[in-house]
Amino acid sequence: MRLKLYWLREYIIKDSIKQRKEKQLNTDIMNIAERNTNFIDRDKLYNLIEGKAPNQAEIDTILNKAAKLKGLSLEEVAVLLRIEDPIQIHQIMETAKYAKESIYGKRLVIFAPIYTGNVCVNNCTYCSFRKDNRLIKRKILTMDEIAQETSALLKQGHKRALLICGENDFNGTDYMVEAIRTTYAVKERDGRDYMRRINVELAPMDVPDFMKLKQEKIGTYVCFQETYDEIL
Repeated sequence: MRLKLYWLREYIIKDSIKQRKEKQLNTDIMNIAERNTNFIDRDKLYNLIEGKAPNQAEIDTILNKAAKLKGLSLEEVAVLLRIEDPIQIHQIMETAKYAKESIYGKRLVIFAPIYTGNVCVNNCTYCSFRKDNRLIKRKILTMDEIAQETSALLKQGHKRALLICGENDFNGTDYMVEAIRTTYAVKERDGRDYMRRINVELAPMDVPDFMKLKQEKIGTYVCFQETYDEIL
């Protein structure tokens, strides 16, 4: 009885902590949205890249910090980006390798893409989904088709998927929520094979849509901002 009460107490505490973290995250998201400020300080970035090349002592200090897995500041990263010496660049690569293997180990994670649709309102020159491309047939998958794609990937041994689509009104957040649920629901080999993790690569969203997405137990949300700064 005491053991059951102990585990119940631990569960309640963990659940309470989780709820507080989620509440704080939602508050932070709303605060950022309300401020509607540009979080990229271009002038600051311009100044950082114009600095002089660092000496070996500065490089060693930054790389030693990185090797302790404490993370680097924007200023420290900018210092490393100013390095041109091949030997010093090799030092950076070795430290990055150490940090990666310390955190993730010597493993390679593979995911398979599920393209739910190639209809897009954008016209990015390099992308075959661009709206002016007349050489492809446009298609948005039904839930049955998504289930079939998922089943085929599971039979090939995949356990992680990336749902990806063009930006348009036909496959918005509600569509993607249903697609995520459909993908997670597919089982093979008497339920032993299923997607352990689903990542999504979607168009920009507003706060309410992000909140919907958060409830669907996705692994990672990716939004590529296809732009660049000529100076940077």
